Amino acid sequence: MRGYFDGDGNVMFKHYKRKGRTTLTPFFRVVFTSCSGEFLRRLLARLREMKVVKKGTVLKESKCNRLVLAPFDSLSLGRFMYNSDRCKATPFVLARKQRIFAAARTFYRENTERKPKGFLNV
Repeated sequence: MRGYFDGDGNVMFKHYKRKGRTTLTPFFRVVFTSCSGEFLRRLLARLREMKVVKKGTVLKESKCNRLVLAPFDSLSLGRFMYNSDRCKATPFVLARKQRIFAAARTFYRENTERKPKGFLNV
């Protein structure tokens, strides 16, 4: 899973200012990209079956398909890929992507009013 994510996955965590607001709004999500929509649907079904994610959407774009996860499911996937005992045993990791998950997890822990819906001890 982590190998596929490192190659064809994307994690984004940033803050942006909304028009008319004084506080920054967090933006966090994970996206997998593939030419095969069927592959992404099966991947999503497997992640749901394993109870790693609850939702997720496969989008058809002009040249590819994307599996998009919202903040809670993105945090849950990060925990699965980087914090489970099975994954900790593997030394190969893209530290840059792992740091983005860690920054998002820290942000949501420290900002209880901005936790994604369904946030549970992530």
